[in-house]
Amino acid sequence: MYPIERLLGELKKTVRNRAKPEGSIIEAWVQYESLNFCGMYLKDVDTAFNRPQRNNDGGVRNEKLSVFAQSARPFGDPARGESLSRNDMEVAHWFVLNNCDEIMAYLDEHEEMIKREHPSHLVANKHRELFPQWFLTEVTKKNTRGPCRQLKTAKVTRVTNSRINIGYDERHRAATTAELHSSLAHDIGHVIRAHCPMKWKSWKVMPDETRMEVRGQLSANYNLEDLNEESLTYVNRLLGERYKQWKSDLHHHFRTFDDPEVALREGCPQELEGREDSWAWLCSHFQEGGYLAAQANKGNRNKKTLLHHSGSGPFSYRMDARRREGSKFPEIDVFGDVYVRHGNELAESLYTTMVEKSQLVLQESASQLPPDTPLESVDPPHDAGFQILTETLDQTLGRRPGTYCRGMGNARRRESRARSASQSNSQVTALTAEVAELRTQMSQMSQILQSIVQSGVPIPNVGPSSTSEPLQPDLRHPTTAPIDTVQTSEPHLQDDHVDFHTLFD
Repeated sequence: MYPIERLLGELKKTVRNRAKPEGSIIEAWVQYESLNFCGMYLKDVDTAFNRPQRNNDGGVRNEKLSVFAQSARPFGDPARGESLSRNDMEVAHWFVLNNCDEIMAYLDEHEEMIKREHPSHLVANKHRELFPQWFLTEVTKKNTRGPCRQLKTAKVTRVTNSRINIGYDERHRAATTAELHSSLAHDIGHVIRAHCPMKWKSWKVMPDETRMEVRGQLSANYNLEDLNEESLTYVNRLLGERYKQWKSDLHHHFRTFDDPEVALREGCPQELEGREDSWAWLCSHFQEGGYLAAQANKGNRNKKTLLHHSGSGPFSYRMDARRREGSKFPEIDVFGDVYVRHGNELAESLYTTMVEKSQLVLQESASQLPPDTPLESVDPPHDAGFQILTETLDQTLGRRPGTYCRGMGNARRRESRARSASQSNSQVTALTAEVAELRTQMSQMSQILQSIVQSGVPIPNVGPSSTSEPLQPDLRHPTTAPIDTVQTSEPHLQDDHVDFHTLFD
């Protein structure tokens, strides 16, 4: 029976007044739609939207693939070893592949490819028929990059019907979350590889029109219209880093050929197909003296004492993750995560020293608490982990000039040693303002004195004496009784009489 006939049969059952069947069907349909709509918002009520699946056997197991995490009741006789037919095996294989969340990106990528190559009415069958072998080929490729994560981002924007806003956090100097930063950096890398012409030494010297065109490829999934200056600078920085990394990858590919002419004729990578002019420019650029000198400098940079293994993500994301986990010394834990590797004796020794010092700090903090306080509940002093890390690295490797801290990346900076100079500058500015204010007050007092002189009121002489002795203030207080004082060499001069009524008339 066709679906439309089944639906018409259900509608005919709702007819109660045969004289007006349409009205009865409409009333029944309105009730059905209303109940369904209300059922979507009812809680603690068993509806078609929240009841468990019919074949749900309950329970979830710890499996690596989500499709096998659901518990199920087996059927058949395992002793007899019943085998499935080829058709049943293909159906079961397709069910596993089509319901595995871990390979959803591969499914989307293959479906998009089938839509470009076959008519719409054949897409579903061709997708089901060709995907298993295509998936096997993709996962067994050497040096494969896997499906592009941009497909996942596109799926999110389709489901939410809105583009992703790029936020900026000054503390991370990147996006507000590690997930957004990782997704944006990956998508920018895909855009650089797929759409950016490789004809310039760096992203900065690229013409503005070309940069805007390349950056516009992100507008399908990200909102680029409302970016502030900091967010735009952040996006441009990621574009510049991915452009530089992609050019470095192409240089490694170029060096696999002994002869540059052979590399030019036969070495064009698959990503640059249709853009052979970019590969020709790169082959010429890789042989220039300036680029060879830059590679020599890169070799010198590879002689660093400590090498981290955390990728291009900011350390501050790892610091936040460690704090959320309850780490007492997140700086030391992050150092162990990104620097300590098997065989790196220096990093292992430094990390061991830091852990020992952190335990001593905890014991010292615990000594100031009641004796029965467990060590796990003791909180170390503020910034103790940062102080231990910087002190250990400075003693072993020497302090680097400036505010940069080894082992911290851009997650933390030292306080500048020139801070006292900045404070002096602020004090000088404050004193300059105070002097200017005093000069203004003196100017006003001078004008008042000139007015007094012009009014004819005598002004007492308070100027300094002709001797080299400084002017001493008269601290004597007038009294009603005479006080015997020692006669000085100079007699006391009486103050001039001032008529204050005349002064303020």
